[in-house]
Amino acid sequence: MRVPTIAALGFLLAAETARAVDVTECGQVIAAGQTGVLRQNLTCGNRPTWPFSPEGVRLAPGAKLDLDGFSIEGNGSGVGVYCEGGRRACTIKGPGEVRAFYAGVNCGGCRIVARDATFSDNVNGIYAPLSGTLQAKRVVASDNTEMGIWTHRLRVVDVEANRNGLSGVTGNESLSLRGVEAVDNGDEGVRCLGFECGKTEIANSTITGNDAAGDGYDIASTGRVKLRNVTCSRSALLFYPFWEENDYDTVEVIGSFGCADD
Repeated sequence: MRVPTIAALGFLLAAETARAVDVTECGQVIAAGQTGVLRQNLTCGNRPTWPFSPEGVRLAPGAKLDLDGFSIEGNGSGVGVYCEGGRRACTIKGPGEVRAFYAGVNCGGCRIVARDATFSDNVNGIYAPLSGTLQAKRVVASDNTEMGIWTHRLRVVDVEANRNGLSGVTGNESLSLRGVEAVDNGDEGVRCLGFECGKTEIANSTITGNDAAGDGYDIASTGRVKLRNVTCSRSALLFYPFWEENDYDTVEVIGSFGCADD
């Protein structure tokens, strides 16, 4: 077995160090393969150039952001962390907080990995509804004025999505939720609206007190939902006639999933 020389070890250490980038100002771009490390709290205002609205940090596919205990704060518009679309995931690692943006995290067609981070007091916490995917662990997406989390496909473990103005957690297909707390959201705590929602599974979760101004549904989906050890009050299996009859204004409740008051 060959033993690395001191010179070789030094080269490897230097290469690893070169991949770390200090993040000290709004609008920084972290390239693929690099890790941006937040070195101070950032407060981001409107930009003099496109897109004009605030932008905290932009991640290329395969880039990582380490919040390192600090926060990124906006003015109610713009994006806290923008992930560019691509096959490789953008990774956001806490502890730390992204707050007061239109979207704490936003992208088009990207892959997001988030761990140990908080996305609160935004309009939307994590927002990638068109074709974005999310893997999240120990993430808080609470107290946003609209959505806590809305991505196309998601797999989350130990996530809090409480007191959001609209839904807590929304996906369009293939939701896998473990250890989720979604309480006191304005709309459903968990919602799946898509043709592949029959793959949704929720386990070891508390989803209660949601949709108080509506029909009181904690969980709503256009496909079957498998529940295991879930505390919830009401659920709804939804059918949109426009899929068959071009009726765009009607939704029907055609079943439920086994919450306590169904």
